[in-house]
Amino acid sequence: GLAGLLGGTAGAVVLLNTPQMTFLHLVPWLLLGAASIFAVSGPVSRWLARRRGAIAGTTHAPRRLPRPAPPATPAPPRPAPPRACLAPRLPLTSPGETATIGTAR
Repeated sequence: GLAGLLGGTAGAVVLLNTPQMTFLHLVPWLLLGAASIFAVSGPVSRWLARRRGAIAGTTHAPRRLPRPAPPATPAPPRPAPPRACLAPRLPLTSPGETATIGTAR
């Protein structure tokens, strides 16, 4: 949303206006900041939801995900296609050597 647009714009401005070595030194801190914001987003969101419920005087039950559909019946297995050797059968010896196979020379 708006936070992503503002963060992306700020990041682009910092990237374009900062020397390369300075920006490379900033990257680990930027990642740490982003990870920290991500880590606290869940608890902060829950706190804000409770606070809104207390102000309005109502509390909402937690939303539940719909149940997954039962698994579909698997299709019957398809028969294996017939195996065909596409490579020609080549003799292992030349025609003149066929008589000498297995015999001493």
